[in-house]
Amino acid sequence: MNDVDFEGLPPVCDEALFRAVGDFLAEQGAPRLFAVVQEHGERVNGRVVAYGMAFEDRVMMSANGEKFLFTLASIENAVRFYHHEDHGLRARVVWLNMLDHAQEESERTHTLEAVQIAA
Repeated sequence: MNDVDFEGLPPVCDEALFRAVGDFLAEQGAPRLFAVVQEHGERVNGRVVAYGMAFEDRVMMSANGEKFLFTLASIENAVRFYHHEDHGLRARVVWLNMLDHAQEESERTHTLEAVQIAA
């Protein structure tokens, strides 16, 4: 990690706060998860062709059914790899953490409606 000797130094805070700070740092530095969806024609067919992680300085992506990992400079390059308009193939990114929030919102709304109906 580094050459600092931490032996014998007192804790800077209690365990709960230290854990919360660590959790916050991990969340802030975490890559965003995504999928690349390839669409065929005008809503004729579609499939997920890759999953990946977008870091601040690079993108790592794994193609479905393949045993190799791409390291790309940007999310645009991930889309460009699967986007072939001349063959009727369009690609787009789906941010997976956004789906988590949508699911939470859906569950919250459903729960609120259920409570209102029950009342």
